[in-house]
Amino acid sequence: NNENNGEATFTVNTFIASTEQVPNPIYTYEDMLNMKDGEYYRQVSDIEIKVSDFKMITSLPKVFDGNGYNITILAGALSIDLDESSDFALFKTVNVDCVIKNVSLVISGNLNLSLNNSLNTNGANIALLVAENQGIITNCSVISTSMVMVDVLSTISVMENSYFAGLCANNSGYITNCRVECNLTANGASLGGFVA
Repeated sequence: NNENNGEATFTVNTFIASTEQVPNPIYTYEDMLNMKDGEYYRQVSDIEIKVSDFKMITSLPKVFDGNGYNITILAGALSIDLDESSDFALFKTVNVDCVIKNVSLVISGNLNLSLNNSLNTNGANIALLVAENQGIITNCSVISTSMVMVDVLSTISVMENSYFAGLCANNSGYITNCRVECNLTANGASLGGFVA
């Protein structure tokens, strides 16, 4: 506090936790990347992602509500090295008792993904929406009228345990009322159109 002529000034920082009734608004892709574990979020505008700017969302929000707005990944080519977890998707993980709902993911034009998994001993979980689901994915869609191609560079033993799917690569949770409309091809990974 600062004292001046007998007066004191205080600065108070407050934090209001989000709730399902009052979620944090999501306006941009940067907002998505900055989400925090255990919080509630609702998308409130359409979002576009340049493939060159793509980063996987690794936080674990309690609820992410796409709210019917589009998340559009613009056409292009992306070449990256997978990390030790060997996961790749818009959302890395939906945790137990967490929910991803009402998400509309649109792939605009041809998308070519080249993923280097050669340094890892485990297989890769590769999907467009969620790499690994342990919670709930509901009322979500992944739509593309063009080609989505994935090339996975890895050893033969790792290829046998690598999976690519439109919605979710590794599911041990619940998926309801979701759809995938994509032309998918995969080299170096087993292909599943909906869930691998």
